[in-house]
Amino acid sequence: MSIEAKQIINIMNAWAPQSLAESWDHPGLQIGNVHTPVKKVLVALDLTAENASYAADNGVNLIISHHPFLFRSLHEIDLGTYRGKIIETLIRSSIVSFAAHTNLDIARGGVNDVLAEKLSLSDVSGLAPAENGSDADSLGRTGMLPRVMSGKEAVSYIREKLEMPVIRYSGDINKNVKKIAILGGAGSEYIHDAKRLGADLFLTGDLKYHEAQEAYASDIIVVDGGHFYTEHPVVQNLANRLRQSIEEKNWDIEVVEDPVARDVFSYIG
Repeated sequence: MSIEAKQIINIMNAWAPQSLAESWDHPGLQIGNVHTPVKKVLVALDLTAENASYAADNGVNLIISHHPFLFRSLHEIDLGTYRGKIIETLIRSSIVSFAAHTNLDIARGGVNDVLAEKLSLSDVSGLAPAENGSDADSLGRTGMLPRVMSGKEAVSYIREKLEMPVIRYSGDINKNVKKIAILGGAGSEYIHDAKRLGADLFLTGDLKYHEAQEAYASDIIVVDGGHFYTEHPVVQNLANRLRQSIEEKNWDIEVVEDPVARDVFSYIG
């Protein structure tokens, strides 16, 4: 029995409905024909030249990424550019590209629930209402650490759990931390929501100088866990969920996690 990309995409849309996505977002089909037969799926944080090349060389038919590849409008497709070369690779190899972005951030079992699980948080609930969600759908999460920690311990704990080479923070790390707020990716605009809900610490990525300064003045520790490290944990989780669902359906499809994934930033100690 031949399984088409559309059938895998239907599974994704059941887990993370596109209706949950923020209005500015562009999840869903990126490139390809949804009727393409699928024998192998690659799950990734981003669609890159490296994993597109890997997919073409290793029989991948469908790439599911968190970040949309076609986020801004294209007015021309120049095959000599970085994006153009990726598009050419996918089309030549009949590879379908699909993305689940803010809908996967918001969805239960998505990016932020996986991040909460990675940090062993308990009493997990929402941080801020989602634009298109119900009362049960929210951006970010709040939860309790396994035990009360000093701010310094909490920051180190986050670094260890996310396997980060370095970590940035702002705030008084001598204060005790129990309740924290998290939002994978870029979420510094939700610092005040974290503070309002009584969080001692807020973990997100892409923190800017003045946002950190504002958090410091608000007496909340804010931790920049990086865009990559706060979102990448969902890749393994999503791949495992797909494997289980595919096995239950008795489909002969292999699911692999992006073997060439890396943070776009490099660090010098």
